[in-house]
Amino acid sequence: MEQGKELGKEQNMIELVCRKVSKGKSLDTIATELEEDKDVLLPIYTAVINAAPDYDINKVYEILHHK
Repeated sequence: MEQGKELGKEQNMIELVCRKVSKGKSLDTIATELEEDKDVLLPIYTAVINAAPDYDINKVYEILHHK
């Protein structure tokens, strides 16, 4: 059950970062807006950039987890 909650949180964070990157926002801006540490967001941000221009949440998840 806990694993499912963590997965949901991660997917939500990926979706939020995708939306913000698609609007041209920087990592610093995204971290400030989400009130999250840049070091926590950096892997997600990098994966989102690598998934551009589609910003597919599933693709970002696969990049993060090397699937």
